Amino acid sequence: MKKWLEILKEKLNLSKLRENRFLAPLFLWYDGLPPDQKNIAHTASIIGGVLFLLFLVAWGHMKVEGLKEQIEAQNLNLKELSRYEEQFQEQTTALKILEREAKKLGADFSLLSSLEQLAQSSQIGRESIESISPKQLPPGEYFVETEATVQLARVTLRQLVEYFYKIETSPNTLLLKEIRVKPRFDNPQYLNVTFKVSAYKPKE
Repeated sequence: MKKWLEILKEKLNLSKLRENRFLAPLFLWYDGLPPDQKNIAHTASIIGGVLFLLFLVAWGHMKVEGLKEQIEAQNLNLKELSRYEEQFQEQTTALKILEREAKKLGADFSLLSSLEQLAQSSQIGRESIESISPKQLPPGEYFVETEATVQLARVTLRQLVEYFYKIETSPNTLLLKEIRVKPRFDNPQYLNVTFKVSAYKPKE
């Protein structure tokens, strides 16, 4: 710091400034001024120097504020990336769990038979099962999905809740989707229900 000040002091030496080819005409013009005009020029130069210093301070402050905004933006981006990383880890964990559970499905697993058995254990008779239509969807990147559309008629709310519970807690990892429930016009205590159920197997 001391060495830098010495260099600055040397550069701003009045005699050396007078020898500068760019500043020499300015000094000659100043030397030729009357004393009163020299005072005015001297005062103007001081004011100009102060204004220049104020400009430098303001410019430096703007730069600092700009850097602060950039740092805050980077911090927000880092937080967003951390949030995405946490979500990715959660999804990866869920995918591993689903894959592990899906491997429990045997080669002889039938979504149709499983849904029929769960309906019977929920006190839903065959007469209330209008249709169960399974179909295999196009394979995904990791799993093969089998989806069944189930239509029920004249079931009670208690039967339906028990049936859904057994599906959701099935060891075969079944997933309920797109549930539509309508009370019957002839007897609102009974329901007509349409829903979809998916089962997954790891892609071979």
